[in-house]
Amino acid sequence: MAKPKLGIRSDTLLSLSAMLAALAAVVVAVMQTQIMREEAELEREHSRLSVMPSIMLLYSNGTSEGGTRFFSLNIQNLGLGPAVIEDFSITYKGERMRDHRSWVHAVAEDAKEKGLLSSDYGIQNSFAGSGRVVPVEKTLNPIRVDHDQLAVLLQEASAETEFSLCVCSFYGDCQRVDGLAARPVSVKTCKREDDEQG
Repeated sequence: MAKPKLGIRSDTLLSLSAMLAALAAVVVAVMQTQIMREEAELEREHSRLSVMPSIMLLYSNGTSEGGTRFFSLNIQNLGLGPAVIEDFSITYKGERMRDHRSWVHAVAEDAKEKGLLSSDYGIQNSFAGSGRVVPVEKTLNPIRVDHDQLAVLLQEASAETEFSLCVCSFYGDCQRVDGLAARPVSVKTCKREDDEQG
C-alpha cells in the first residue's frame, strides 16, 4: 500500500505567497503614508518658520545734523518674514494713551506744568496701528521728535512708560513685546484678557 504524501500543493503555496506579498504591500503603503504625512508636517512647519518675524521696540536719541537733539521710538523687525502689527499700546503713569502721539503730548504737558518746556515742538509720526506691516530688516519710526528739551524729557519719561507691541506673521503666529529692548514672546493671540473684559 502506498503512503500518502504530506507535501503542500502548488496552488496552496501560490495562494500563500500571494497573500504574503499583498500583506507586505499593505505594510509598505501604510509606512509610506506615515512618512509622507510627517514630511508634509515638517514642510508646513518650515513654511511657517520661514516667514516668522522677530520684533523689538527700541528708542534712539542724539543730535541731528542741524544740531537739534532728537528722540525716536523704533519698531524693528529682525525676523525672516513681515510683521503685521495687531496691537501697539503706550501706558504713561498708569493711563493708557489713545495713540503714540498722545504720549508725546502728555509728556510735554507735564513738562509745561513744571516749567521745563518753554517752546513749541514738532512731532513726526508714522502710523503704527493694527494692520501696518513692518517688512523684514526694516524699522518703523512711530514717533520722532526734534526738540532740544522735549527729546531729553521723552527719554526720561520712557522709564515710567509701558510700551507693548503685538505682531503676527501671515500664518497667524503671534508674538508680543512688553517693554523697550525686551525679547519677543510667542502668544496665541494679540487680544489681551483685560481687553475682552472691558
